[in-house]
Amino acid sequence: MRWEPFMFILLVTTISCLVILIATHNAKQRGRRLLGLAYLFGLSVILFTPLSVDGHSLYVMPAGFGQVNLTRLYFHGVGFLENILLTIPLGWGLKRRFQRRSLIGIGMAGLVISAGIESLQYFMSQH
Repeated sequence: MRWEPFMFILLVTTISCLVILIATHNAKQRGRRLLGLAYLFGLSVILFTPLSVDGHSLYVMPAGFGQVNLTRLYFHGVGFLENILLTIPLGWGLKRRFQRRSLIGIGMAGLVISAGIESLQYFMSQH
């Protein structure tokens, strides 16, 4: 039951990959789309599966162990840098895809996406 998110992500990625391979005829465009899909797959697995990394090892997190830290925000360390580095390509891709949108609009979309990710992570860690 804890692996249902991974199976869903894998199913959606597989179907998307097949659609890209069938519908995209330009090799360069196909490569870019597959690379973007690989990035989104990796990001989704990291964000929405019960895996946890403590800096030295990777382990499966048991259900109900999600924590919300409202008192200390850590702006240093590996976890903070990972969050920034993992989402930079997402913001770049949004701006590239929606070129006519203002930077403020893309920033607001980024805030909504990140709030949604954090909320979904909390919900999934508790249930």
